Amino acid sequence: ELADWDGTAVNHSDVDWRDSARVTTQELRLAAAPDAALPWVVGAYYAKDRLSEDWQTDFRSDYGLITRTRYTQSGRTTAVFGQADVPLAARWTLVAGLRQERETRSLQDFSTGTTPVVPGLGVSGAASSLTTNQTSGKLALQFKPDAATLLYASLSRGLKSGGITAHNTFNTLALTPFQPEKLVALELGAKADLSRELRLNAAVFHYDYRDQQFQDVTTSPTGALIGKIINIPRSRIDGGEVELQWRPLQGLTLGQSLGYKHGTFKAFNSPLLGDLSGHSQFFPKLSYGGSVAYAWSAQGLDWKAAADYSYRSRSPSWLNRLNVDGGTLYDLPAYWLANARLEVAPANSPWLATLGVRNLFDRRYDLTRNFFGNRPSTADDLNVAAAGQPRTWTLTVSYAY
Repeated sequence: ELADWDGTAVNHSDVDWRDSARVTTQELRLAAAPDAALPWVVGAYYAKDRLSEDWQTDFRSDYGLITRTRYTQSGRTTAVFGQADVPLAARWTLVAGLRQERETRSLQDFSTGTTPVVPGLGVSGAASSLTTNQTSGKLALQFKPDAATLLYASLSRGLKSGGITAHNTFNTLALTPFQPEKLVALELGAKADLSRELRLNAAVFHYDYRDQQFQDVTTSPTGALIGKIINIPRSRIDGGEVELQWRPLQGLTLGQSLGYKHGTFKAFNSPLLGDLSGHSQFFPKLSYGGSVAYAWSAQGLDWKAAADYSYRSRSPSWLNRLNVDGGTLYDLPAYWLANARLEVAPANSPWLATLGVRNLFDRRYDLTRNFFGNRPSTADDLNVAAAGQPRTWTLTVSYAY
């Protein structure tokens, strides 16, 4: 794959990727009968993967050289798990689950060299590894005051795997493993059918992180900034969401959803950004979405017309902390998106044809904003962005079997 990461006509660092990956997974489960008085499930999981990469980055227009990076990275995961739904008093249920996991990740034969060769600049035969043993689980209490309402409170511990950042680096410190991300989540919520036509789901949550993973940097011997995933000692996110589904007429379905979240770094001294303890995290706080769909039958055909729309609030960027003029150049502005589709299928047929359009109003927006080099710049060719997909038409024919 040839990747032009910066999205501009200037050749800052086009990358020629040559990758080979192999993944094997297997999960075995044993569960109680569907009508058991005490529902339960136990199981075991195994996964193995191997990635070999050989890629070249063209820095000739900026640094007068090409880098070539090669390595093999492999991983192995084994886990056992179990969960049970224990009936308590009338209308009360206790849900308890536990998972024990062991994971090993290793990097072998890592090398980065340059063409032309620069004496003293390069890494050869480097290696790194990480082995972790982690426990995750869930404890939840559910209450059903009636057949149409569920109230719940849950406390769970989740994990995101650690690993090794393998960029085209001349600094072996960049290969230091980052640890698994640990999350303790408290959630309170309700799911209710207010009528046969109206459903309401709502929840509030508190997320307490340890070792949250964050894209930061380390510095090469030449002073270049090399991206690296690091761990934040402590951080938190609080928020809530509400979802409404309404069927006012036969065949007509309306949906609305609203979410809000706010995050804070509790203890974080960034290698690049300095002490961010107490600072808000860098993500959009507000999200909103809606959908409408109408289905009908005519002339032996089943039809459905549907549309959906979404809003994402401004996404602040940590890159602005490096911006010497103190502006907000790298923030992603708030934007709306809309999609639509028309489906048609012969009645009682496995065939379905769909005509769709994504980004219906051809909204121009950016998925990321960044800069090339060691610091932000006012030069147009050093400030780069990845644009969102423009209006796109699709025609899909599918067969269900």
